[in-house]
Amino acid sequence: MNEFDVIKTFFKESRFFTNPHKIFKCKSFVGIGDDASVFSPPKGFDLVVSSDLLIEGTHFRSDHTPESIGHKVLAVNLSDIAAMGAEPLCFTLSVNMPKFDSNWLYGFCDGIFNIANETSCKLIGGDTVKSKENAPMFFGITVIGIVPSGKALKRKSMKLNDDIWISGALGDPGEAIKNNFFCEKLLTPQPRLALGKKLLEIANSAIDVSDGLSSDLSHLLEESSKNLKKKIFASIDFLSVASCLGPCLFTNYLKNKLSLDECCSLAVSSGDEYELCFSARKGLRKTIKSLSLELNLPLTRIGEVICERESEKIPGFNIKKNIIWKNTKGLPLKPENYPPDGFKHF
Repeated sequence: MNEFDVIKTFFKESRFFTNPHKIFKCKSFVGIGDDASVFSPPKGFDLVVSSDLLIEGTHFRSDHTPESIGHKVLAVNLSDIAAMGAEPLCFTLSVNMPKFDSNWLYGFCDGIFNIANETSCKLIGGDTVKSKENAPMFFGITVIGIVPSGKALKRKSMKLNDDIWISGALGDPGEAIKNNFFCEKLLTPQPRLALGKKLLEIANSAIDVSDGLSSDLSHLLEESSKNLKKKIFASIDFLSVASCLGPCLFTNYLKNKLSLDECCSLAVSSGDEYELCFSARKGLRKTIKSLSLELNLPLTRIGEVICERESEKIPGFNIKKNIIWKNTKGLPLKPENYPPDGFKHF
């Protein structure tokens, strides 16, 4: 089977059903089968573009099911779209495989097109490549979304005194990677698209937690400090983090395998979470709690944004760190006991 047969068999629209945006029904639209895709964005919207590369051995294992790999390849990019408050529109997919396996590829396509259909995200192009034998598989994907013009959520827009919130539960994907056990959230993450769109009118800033809260929250603070032209800090309470521990970590606490503080430290450094961390003004607490009920999704307030003068009053303050962690007794941790950073790309 050559490249064009692969595209026709596995990736043409006859193999799957989608409910794409109306712009893809225009006569001017050009999709799979040409040198490039052509479409016009809807009026009054900005385009939001996110790209990721997922590599065997780093982002997934060869013994993971092809369905779960297909799901994750698209889901992690959709999580970036969610963090911007955007709605997914379409995506491109580049596939690199050392050998052709039709059964595996059917499973992969089932995984990726199931979530594409659920989110009305249309495949508009890509590439297929056969690599050398024994080379790792990898998938390159670019997702394009839309957001009302000028409304996108950004990392740089934190405000002093904002509350800091996290969606869902934390910790189990990191534990699953470390201890090699099954974790549905690790294999088939659920991008928080509905939450992201709702946050457009609520949040000041947002980021998706892919590398670990300890790293990703730091990125929010760094970008917002540049924007404000003064350094800001986050004060994070482990007692609040404890209320959003994943089931595995919480079970370890109940069985006295780990202290509550140890569980919280692991939770905030766990990667592959694909939850949203966001900041919002204190006056919106009731609104956010109502939103949590509406979406049937836990939204937990875990801390606040403080200024440098306020942070200096905290014992053990370290100017080199922009997050101050407080244990479950409300006491600040010493810098040497801070949670580790999350996933490092280099």
